[in-house]
Amino acid sequence: RGGRLRGRGPAVALPPDAYVGFPTLAPELIPGGPTDGLPGVDSRRITGQAEWRRVLTSPIGVRWEPFVDLRADIYSVDDLPPALGVENETYTRARTSAGVDVSYPLYRPLSASSDLILEPMAQLSISNKADLDPRIPNEDSQITELDHLSLFRMDRFPGYDLLEGGLRFTAGARATLRWDEVRSASLFIGRSMRADDQDEYLTPIPDDPSRLYDPSGLASRTSDWVVQGTFNPSDRMRGWFHATVDGNGEIRRAEATVDGRWGRRNLASVSYIVDRSNPLDGPENRNYEFVQLSGHQFVYDNWGVAVTGIADLERDIITRSEVGLLFDDDCFRIELGWRRDNTRVRPTGPAEGVYIRLNLATFGGSGYDRGNMR
Repeated sequence: RGGRLRGRGPAVALPPDAYVGFPTLAPELIPGGPTDGLPGVDSRRITGQAEWRRVLTSPIGVRWEPFVDLRADIYSVDDLPPALGVENETYTRARTSAGVDVSYPLYRPLSASSDLILEPMAQLSISNKADLDPRIPNEDSQITELDHLSLFRMDRFPGYDLLEGGLRFTAGARATLRWDEVRSASLFIGRSMRADDQDEYLTPIPDDPSRLYDPSGLASRTSDWVVQGTFNPSDRMRGWFHATVDGNGEIRRAEATVDGRWGRRNLASVSYIVDRSNPLDGPENRNYEFVQLSGHQFVYDNWGVAVTGIADLERDIITRSEVGLLFDDDCFRIELGWRRDNTRVRPTGPAEGVYIRLNLATFGGSGYDRGNMR
């Protein structure tokens, strides 16, 4: 009745041996001239965070969820670039946030076997201004992927080295169509707005460090659009897609997957993923575009064959391919096959060899699942 109180206290220590410039260090900390021999910037962090939420539902079905979020960070940083004149420093920062989440699910039956659910949602929050000290290395928040969940979080970065503050308003809507019990399709569109730009999220373009760009989609007053959907036309086929689109309508990142099943355990899937966040082409550009095909077909009892192929559309090469013999009895899965790996440029050409992959259902897999190959 009084709400829910939750706390967490993560800590981390990172002692890199070698110097790393951007995007770990802020642009103003990058030393001029050669950096050979410079030590890596060591950082240690302790974070304390507490969140209170309470769910209220009005008589007409509007869901109100007021919240308070408190966070404090303590950083100890060593081996800062010599130009700063300071080698070791301790920094503290805090953020106090309050706000409310509002949603209003609307249900409409369309027929005896179909219905439509519309769910508009919004969040209004206010926080003290984010204290983003440029001397704090950015180790865990270099890549940000906004989706329908993270868009409404107070901490939208994947780690703790960057944080947000100020006045924010986030809005979105989800539509879900269901029919014939097993068929469905859904679409989410949302965006966030803030009172001020946040230039601290900008990072140098690798091929032109004098220019900055926004890899997160959160630096300007309006965030990227988040578009996400699912479609399940039958119990044998399903699909999923996700994209972030900037204010000019250009896709920053996108991913789509379709998979189909036949028989009891046979499966095939195709995935497409693209990253266009870096605006300047060059040898250091990390934009990418891949297509991945994978599948397995059982031939006799628990025995079958498995194949996988990943194509780099930017370089027009097959970066990885596999074909193997498969055994799966629903308790464990083992693959033995041949792999050709062309993910790195080697003087001797692609690497080839035998691979063994083991998945134990009891322990949730071995970490070598097919979806982790990208």
